[in-house]
Amino acid sequence: MAAFAQIAGTAISVLSSYQRGRQAQADANFIGAQQDQAAGQDRAAAQRQAIEQRRQARLANSRLQALAGGGGNDPTVVNLAAGIAGEGELRALTSLYEGEESARGRELAANSARLQGKLAKRAGTIEAISKALSGGSAMYQQYGGGGFQGSAAKG
Repeated sequence: MAAFAQIAGTAISVLSSYQRGRQAQADANFIGAQQDQAAGQDRAAAQRQAIEQRRQARLANSRLQALAGGGGNDPTVVNLAAGIAGEGELRALTSLYEGEESARGRELAANSARLQGKLAKRAGTIEAISKALSGGSAMYQQYGGGGFQGSAAKG
């Protein structure tokens, strides 16, 4: 009966270690998926912001043309219009850059979480194997033969 209890205890310990590793990997994969989704949302928000920046620049240029009252060929108006367009495009591109940088940071976090999960699963598997070997060795020593007897013991 004691041998059965020891076998059962070892089996439960082995299974528990293995399951902990698998669960850690599943948790990390879930976190990675969330980070990937957030990265996509960051990119989409940046694109919407860039569109809005360009729209604002077009509105400002339209207002400039209206205030110029037909003097759209005046060098000052042309220079102002070019400046407004350039500023609008700079703001749009800055929004896209910031969104991309944020998304890349989230993707890096996602990949890091997945790697940690993979390593946790591997550690759980190694721990399970170690416990199985340790339990087997203990049972062998207790019930089957008294342990390792090397050449030094023979002499």
